[in-house]
Amino acid sequence: MNEQNAANEGREMLTVAEVAALSQHPPQTVTRWIREGRLPARRYGRKWLIRRSDWDEFDRQAAAAFSPQAQDLTLNIGQQL
Repeated sequence: MNEQNAANEGREMLTVAEVAALSQHPPQTVTRWIREGRLPARRYGRKWLIRRSDWDEFDRQAAAAFSPQAQDLTLNIGQQL
């Protein structure tokens, strides 16, 4: 765990920049997830803030979607069509 992740561990709210660092995606991608409704967030002035619990759930679902088991399921469904 790097220093930024350790500093964010106890925080309740995260900024777009912090989520971008945690996800290893650019801030524009995080903002797009918010605009699309995929990642819940609240706007305070010009900043978006994401609840840590919402980020954890989003990250968990993303990891599950790209797991080897999910890939096998996709292949099996495609073979049945």
